Amino acid sequence: MRFRFPVSSLVVCALVFCCGVGVSRGQSDDHASGSAEDSMAQARLAESIAKSLVRVEYTLQYDKGDAPSSDRWTAYRQYASTRRGGGSAAQPWEAWDQLIEEERPALRGGFLVGPTRVYTGDPMVHPRFIKSIKVRFGSQVVDATPAAYPLKQSGVFLDLAGPLQGAVELKFRPTSNEPASGPYSTVRYGERDGAWVIDIGSLGTSLSVSSEGGRFTSAVPEALVVAKDGAPVTIIGATQLGPDAAWKVSPLDWPSVNAADFAMSVEKLQERSSRCLLRVALNLRSPRSRGEQSRRNEYAERDESESLTEWNGTGVLVDARTVVVLAKFKPKVTGRLERIRVFDASGQEHAAKFAGSLREWGAFLATVDEPLTGAAVAGIDAPSELRDALLARAQVAVRGESRTSYVSRERITGFHIGRHGRVYPDIAATDDDEPEFHASEPLNFVFASDGSLVAVPVRHREKVSVGRGENAPIMVPMSMLTEELADRPSSIDGENRPLEEADENRLAWLGVELQGLDAELARVNNVSDQTEDGTTGAIITYVYENSPAAKAGLKSGDVLLRLHIEGQPKPLEISNDLDTSRNMQNFWQYLDQIPPEYFDRIPTPWPTAETMLTRSLTDVGFGTAYTAEVFRGGAVTRVELKIEQGPPHYDAAKMFVSEHLGITVREITYEVRRYFRLKPGDPGVIVSKVDKGGKCAVAGVKPYEIVTSINDQPVNNVADAEREMKAGGELRMAIKRMTQGRLVKIKSDSVEADGKAGVGQPTPNDVPDEK
Repeated sequence: MRFRFPVSSLVVCALVFCCGVGVSRGQSDDHASGSAEDSMAQARLAESIAKSLVRVEYTLQYDKGDAPSSDRWTAYRQYASTRRGGGSAAQPWEAWDQLIEEERPALRGGFLVGPTRVYTGDPMVHPRFIKSIKVRFGSQVVDATPAAYPLKQSGVFLDLAGPLQGAVELKFRPTSNEPASGPYSTVRYGERDGAWVIDIGSLGTSLSVSSEGGRFTSAVPEALVVAKDGAPVTIIGATQLGPDAAWKVSPLDWPSVNAADFAMSVEKLQERSSRCLLRVALNLRSPRSRGEQSRRNEYAERDESESLTEWNGTGVLVDARTVVVLAKFKPKVTGRLERIRVFDASGQEHAAKFAGSLREWGAFLATVDEPLTGAAVAGIDAPSELRDALLARAQVAVRGESRTSYVSRERITGFHIGRHGRVYPDIAATDDDEPEFHASEPLNFVFASDGSLVAVPVRHREKVSVGRGENAPIMVPMSMLTEELADRPSSIDGENRPLEEADENRLAWLGVELQGLDAELARVNNVSDQTEDGTTGAIITYVYENSPAAKAGLKSGDVLLRLHIEGQPKPLEISNDLDTSRNMQNFWQYLDQIPPEYFDRIPTPWPTAETMLTRSLTDVGFGTAYTAEVFRGGAVTRVELKIEQGPPHYDAAKMFVSEHLGITVREITYEVRRYFRLKPGDPGVIVSKVDKGGKCAVAGVKPYEIVTSINDQPVNNVADAEREMKAGGELRMAIKRMTQGRLVKIKSDSVEADGKAGVGQPTPNDVPDEK
């Protein structure tokens, strides 16, 4: 964290670069250069430097069907230049795949710093995507190869296949012979508007002081700095310059690593990353009532992971037995987790057990049964040490059972303050710039030269009250994750864990039915201001007996505004689409017209128990305290509650599947009983599925009808239905549809219904209930 001091404390001037065609001249606040004499001087400077400027051409290619990532470095240069009030000759942010399609190279300006050596910006693209590098001077074109990478400057030195005739290498003035002070000019070279432009600017005296006491001048790299007499001083290769003369060093004297040595270190990091960045395979139970649930539950339709049964991705080995699996699962999905397999660098499989989901981040911990070697070591996260330093990026992709990893260069050019006031690096977690992130996308992991892991890509686990949208990974310092893992009791979410199948559809409940507001209802109920003109909030239309709402004194007619939940940064607004009082008057009218092949697409006539409200409360965790804001009698009332697990609902009800009869029945749960207005002692199980072509389908049994008795024996629960259906012989099933009843007869070798095969007819003894 750093502070920008005002002018009264420190002299702060803007670093300005001006734009132009051919030769453009720069200005600063304390060094105006608008006179003809100054213009001529800058023109002479451009002319003297021109023979040392070259054009670098990167011809790119696809590899294994993959396209190189976009030029993030050029994007940063443009952003930084604009932010500091200047305009450079840097070209716009280039999409590499577009360049390949248009059959043209990526262009960079370069400086001739030796007879056959050029310094230029490093696009930091993996070598597998580079088809060729060429350097052009006038009509001459020579091949070039990477020669060395500065350790604290962002560019790259290229070796040319031969000298460029007529080109003049830059001669940098030794520090001992340098004038005591500037002013200094900056020279940039790049393509703009179809022409190559030399930009002349002024290096101002901008000074920043950080809270730690560091002093620096912000800078935009890839600019040549020259003294007043035109002698080259240095090349800006970093985003910050120190306040003293330390930066006034010839680029030839920069500490660097040659390309061959870096390639060897890449091989070591490749092996290192394969031991700590492991392939993880997860198996999850199929969702209970998978087909029915997906068609009924509007909330579930927004989350593709609801139907997930397999997941393949990456995990970080943080100690000999612990793997941080980078899978962001909501509690409902984690509840179905059954099997975890971790694959080491050799591909050997290791069984692992779930050890807890991280509360703040989209990942969970898994403990392997056997210890593994090569655990990641957290690197430093100090911005002063990492800024502009030569790092390595391991891009890891897991697709199915295939894991690939490519290691190349990476630089951190900036930092920002993010969650909980911590400092995060400004680097991409994935090269996919699409807003929707997919688990199969390659992830970037940043390593230091010593093999320590600097930053990992993790998706933030947003609070329930903030929003339920998905987000792409961000780069999180590995040291930060290590700190959280050291305090596991507070970093683990105890509610986000695998569950038994019987519990996977458990839900919190308030025990109310709601009707969403609109502008007119909000006006009538005098809550327009409280509900943003009816865009939030809902009217309580029914309160279940002995429910949390009933115990707290909530009543029909109350307007539920929002919930203040312990541990949530903002109130949970009640969505106005939570209408659990929906009316499907035409449902039964059209049920007989639906062919059996469409039975599995029929929604329930009663509202689903899983809404955004009940799912949000479930994800927060049972036992958590919260306060409900309720509008009643012209005033807002606060009601204290705790999140409680609700009774079994339709999706979580006990069921029996008779494959022989082609029918599935479930227990009648509270919301189903409420819809059919059944008394507590009324018998019955509800038909939840009828198989096409099965005996029950041929007999005319339809989904959501109630079986009240079989063979004249009352059916009070699923156990009763199972016993009678397995008895064999002829079955006489009493079926009720709302208030109408009929008797269906089913034989093992034929199907009859009151003497008429394939059709169920009402019987004289089956009198409609009076409700």
